[in-house]
This record gives sequence, C-alpha cells and structure tokens, in this order.
Amino acid sequence: MTQGTTERLAEFAAALDIGDIPHDVQVSAKALLSDALACALAGHRGEETHQLRAMSAALGASTESTVIGGTNMSLAGATLMNGYLITAVTMCDVHRATLTHITPEIVPPALAIAERDGRSGASLLTAIVAGCEVTTRVGIGLDYPVFRGKGWHGPGVIGPFGAAAAVGNLSDFDTDTMNRAFALAGSQSAGTFAAWGTPTVKFHQCRAALSGLMAALLAEQDFAASREFLTAADGGLYNTYAEGGLPEAVTGDLGARWELQRIALRLWPSATALQEVITALFNLVQDNDTVGALRCRRLPARPHGHPRPVRTGDLRRSGPAPLRFGEGRDRAGRDAFQRSGHRRGRNDGRYDPYGAVRLSSRRAGEPAFAGPGRGKTAALCVLQPVGRPNR
Repeated sequence: MTQGTTERLAEFAAALDIGDIPHDVQVSAKALLSDALACALAGHRGEETHQLRAMSAALGASTESTVIGGTNMSLAGATLMNGYLITAVTMCDVHRATLTHITPEIVPPALAIAERDGRSGASLLTAIVAGCEVTTRVGIGLDYPVFRGKGWHGPGVIGPFGAAAAVGNLSDFDTDTMNRAFALAGSQSAGTFAAWGTPTVKFHQCRAALSGLMAALLAEQDFAASREFLTAADGGLYNTYAEGGLPEAVTGDLGARWELQRIALRLWPSATALQEVITALFNLVQDNDTVGALRCRRLPARPHGHPRPVRTGDLRRSGPAPLRFGEGRDRAGRDAFQRSGHRRGRNDGRYDPYGAVRLSSRRAGEPAFAGPGRGKTAALCVLQPVGRPNR
C-alpha cells in the first residue's frame, strides 16, 4: 500500500534521532529554544498573563511541571501557561511562509514531557526539531493564500500537529502511534482571524500546545483514530481548510531540506509585518540627527501573493512601534524610541504624538521613504525576507 502523507510525516517524526539532524539545523533549534525561553521570561509582564495564570492553575492542583520563571503547575497547566508566556509580549518567532508563531506550540509540551520523564538535553532538542519541522511542513501543505483567504489563523490549526510530534518523539512512539496522535491533533485544529486585534490570537497558540499534548497522551493509550488525516477526502485538513492544499510540499525532501530553518526570530516586540520597517527606521535615525517628517507608501503586491497584503492603513493600525522614535519635537533617535510608551493613535488610526513624525497614505505602488528634515531626503528600501507568503 502506498504510504499516505500523514503516515510519512509520522514515520519521520517517530524515527528522528539527534544523529539525523545536521549541525546547522541543531544550531537553529538551539536558537529557537533560547529565544522562546527569553520571551517566556519577558511574558510574565504581559498585560493578560495574570488571566492565563489563573486559568492554567484551574486545570489541576498538582505541581509536577515547571513554569518558565514562575511557580510549578500541573502538566496541562504548565503547558498552557508556558505557551502563553512565550507569545505574551509579541516577541516570539514566526514562520514567514505561514505567518505562524511556532515555538509557543512546540517548546512547552516538549519541556513538560522531558522534565516528567527525565530525558536528556539531546532528546529535548530532537523533539523540538521534530515538532518545528512537522508544524511548518503541515503549514506549507495548506497552500497559505487559500488557507488565509478562508479566515484561518495558523497556530491553532497546525500547532497541535507539531506539539504531538514533539511529545511523541520524546515518548518513543512508533509510526502508527504517531500517526494516530496526528489525527487526534487535527481533530482539535481551530482558530480564525475573527480573533485578530485581541489577545485571543495568543490563546490560539497556547491552546494548540495543550491540544497536541492531549493528542499524544491519548494516542499513547491506543485510542483509535484516522490513518490519513491530512489528505482524507471527507474532512481531511487540506480538503477542508485549503481546497486540497499542497500535500506534495509536506514530504518533499523531508529530512534533507529543513523547513524549520525558515522560522525567523523577531528583533522588536511588534507585529511581524513591522519588523523590517522598525529596523529601517532605526537605521535612518542612526545616520541622521533630526527627522522632520516621515511618509510611508506601500509597494505593489506580488502576483499570487498573500490575499490581503499589508496596506499603509493596516500598518498605522498595527501599532505605533515604528513611529515611537518621534518622541520630542526636535530630535528623533534611539533613546527617544526606547523611552516612548505604547500609545494608540487618534480615531483615524494616525499616530502622531507631537507632530515630529507623520505617517500618511499615498498612492498604491509607490515606495516608502522618509525625510530627515532640513531639506534632506533619505530613501528607505525595506526588503522582505525569503519565506514570506508572496516570495
């Protein structure tokens, strides 16, 4: 019998060993883990963290599992809590091809099971690689523009698969058990962009971590589940969420090309689409003493790209982070950027606290530029990294 997409991915995740992982991929995974831990420590200062802490504590009274930088909780509670901590202050990684944060779903259940079973650091790293690779592979199979066009939000849909893969790898699942874990994970795939603009999008991530953990623990009990969940004709993930998807992308070059290496780490606590803009603005103020005005114009969308490219208006509403360097009327620099607080714009979405920096909408198809005052003009070219949905 021909091996299905889900079974092939399950075989990979179950059999993966530290010796199978190239050195550069191990380095990438270590960077993802370190970044996730640092984000989690910062996450204790998140605005909604106390609410998630109360909910996580309510999931169980035991204290066998570590909360990063916090008080121990139950296995389920710590998984949920750590998932939220990693994403709480909007600093965690993103897989640009699916606009999905990955480590909030993968690292928490991997840490919990590795701690419970006394597994080695090498085993933990292998599980994280398995989880990240499975999540991103399932994601690229969804044909993201189609998937996004239906309103789905990636973390809650694809995250449970990777979380189950990480737990299954640590628990020495065979291919059949891992395959059933994937089916149980997919049965919990959910989360849409109706939650955009609220902290519920972060809940999608930590809930996915818990869903994957539950899927793996139930599969471990020989619970019956579908053999081919991803491509099932009736209700399979790809047929239901993405009109068939791109299943060939899931297993193509599996184990030779590592999709997890397209997971990007963010420099700034802000939306993914703003990372390059913030970096470019820092470069501008570093080279110029005074910024008199700023105007941003979007580039034209690439063919076959993201169905909803970021518009200038979207950038304004996404948050004031790239414009905070306008603190003060006369000068704009790194210190001002770091001092400024997070403030919302006026009702029209414009952020202009003192008139030092202005962001205005221009005709589509024109490049972004900034003028550093005194009649001098400086052009900014913000390049999107490989891995964006439209690249």
